[in-house]
Amino acid sequence: MAKVLGRSVGTVKSQASRGLAKLRLHPALHSGGIESMTGGSA
Repeated sequence: MAKVLGRSVGTVKSQASRGLAKLRLHPALHSGGIESMTGGSA
């Protein structure tokens, strides 16, 4: 992935980690999953 993006492996790992941390904190993931985000069943 890093090679495709033209970035270092460390950069890709750190950005992926930050993104996953944000997703873990997202309220919709704690209050009903994707259905609550889309308004219906996924």
